[in-house]
Amino acid sequence: MSTVDVVVPCYNYGRYLRACVDSILTQRDVDVRILIIDDMSNDSSEEVGRALAREDARVTYRRHTVNQGHIKTSTKESSTGPRPTTRCCFRPTTC
Repeated sequence: MSTVDVVVPCYNYGRYLRACVDSILTQRDVDVRILIIDDMSNDSSEEVGRALAREDARVTYRRHTVNQGHIKTSTKESSTGPRPTTRCCFRPTTC
C-alpha cells in the first residue's frame, strides 16, 4: 500500500476543514497522514483542527504563533518527515 502525506494549509476555513480531512481519510488503497497547518485563523479552525487530531492518530494539527501567509504555510515541511507532495484545496472551484 502506498503512503501519502497531505498538508492542509488553513486560514479561516474551519467550516470546510472537517469535510476536507474526512475526504482525505476515506481514500482507498492508500495509507495517509495529514498535517493541518493553521496560519493563525480567527474562526473555528483551531477547535476543528484540534478535534480532528484527537479523533484520528493519522491527523496532526499545528498552529502558527504568527500569521506567515499562504506561501510559507503551504510549503512548510512537516517535522515528521520530508516535504509532503500532495495538498488539499478548500475551494473546489479554484483547484
